[in-house]
Amino acid sequence: MKTYRKIKFGFLAVVVCVSSALSGQNNDKAIMEAANKGKQDLMEVLKSGRDINLGVSADELGSAQAGTPVAHQVLSFDKLTKADSTSRLGDMVDKEASATSIVPLMNGGNVVTVITVGNMKGEYKVVGLGGMSFANDLNTVMKASGSKTITAYEVPNLQTVIYAVNQQGKEMYYTNFEGNSLQRPMTVALLLPAVQKAAARFQKEYGAALQKGELVK
Repeated sequence: MKTYRKIKFGFLAVVVCVSSALSGQNNDKAIMEAANKGKQDLMEVLKSGRDINLGVSADELGSAQAGTPVAHQVLSFDKLTKADSTSRLGDMVDKEASATSIVPLMNGGNVVTVITVGNMKGEYKVVGLGGMSFANDLNTVMKASGSKTITAYEVPNLQTVIYAVNQQGKEMYYTNFEGNSLQRPMTVALLLPAVQKAAARFQKEYGAALQKGELVK
């Protein structure tokens, strides 16, 4: 009976793993399909003749291909202020905030622009076209880290984004927060105290509004 149970539970574990993997593949496919639809929409805008500067030309966009999606998550301000130096930014994510995927459109090894995709009631749709700030940041981080697998963490109230890259089994962070360089990787032990210090300053100045829910927690 014990052997049967072990086999049964082992089988269930395999089924769960396979199911999760297939679900992840389906999500990735849906994100890429939405990104390609966004690329077409952006091309229509560029060809419309409107006087809009999106930082990319129709020629650059036409030959660009969707790259590896970048998970874009928002940190919990409360979790951030209470975290210790051994924490990962992934542990501080606000579970109630909407996560999106930033899909870089690559041309000749460079990010020419991005398409932002969100999960809207179980369906992946375009929620943002263009975004040269993200495009420029991702270009820098990709070249500095040698990786295209990146997570972007937005820090509420501090107007900054921190990019995480796994390098040799260790998560390293890239940010231009308070004069840091996106070309220089930082450990969480080095980065977190500076971010928490800024968060403490913000909390001291705007604490009342934060408690009333007028600012992001």
